[in-house]
Amino acid sequence: PGVIAFCGTIRYTDPGVSAPAPPKVVNNGPKICKNGTLVLTASAPSYMAKPIFTFTGPNGTYQKGTSKTYTKTGMTLADAGIYNCTVIDSNCGGAESLPLATVITVDAPPAPTITGKTDFCLNEPFLPVGIEGTGTPRWYYTATGGSPLPFTPPFNTTSVTQGTFYVRQILNGCESEFATRVVYRASAKPAPPLVTTPLYFC
Repeated sequence: PGVIAFCGTIRYTDPGVSAPAPPKVVNNGPKICKNGTLVLTASAPSYMAKPIFTFTGPNGTYQKGTSKTYTKTGMTLADAGIYNCTVIDSNCGGAESLPLATVITVDAPPAPTITGKTDFCLNEPFLPVGIEGTGTPRWYYTATGGSPLPFTPPFNTTSVTQGTFYVRQILNGCESEFATRVVYRASAKPAPPLVTTPLYFC
């Protein structure tokens, strides 16, 4: 029937390559204990068919590729800082997105200090040392490794003996890397002094 005529020119202009939206990133922090593990997981915009993720951090570029997860074990104080993630669509050879920044801190509580006595006489009532610090004490039989004790360790003063224990503290969910050594000793009372008596004087 009717035909619509168009008189004019149609021009196609290359708009260039537009940058995609930044990825979304979730983490298992933002506070990581020293020697702990950081996990960053990114997700690209839904319209991207083959996203390429780049993770960077305080010490440079850590990972680039199709993996959306970055994992770093053995975190140190030097690993604290800003972690960025960008994404590009490898199908389109497009521009890189703006970075999505994540701030990560690394917590390393100090070893606790102790107060009170560690040397006892035989049969003297035992009183455990006091723990100086704002954290919760955790006792061990060994300086490194081992399982924490579910109690404050007792010490028997009925015989001449010695007991060695180690205490760390839990602060903000992190355990101190180093332990404080606590050595209890039970000793016999010394013999009475020898006295020459009576003494005669002019």
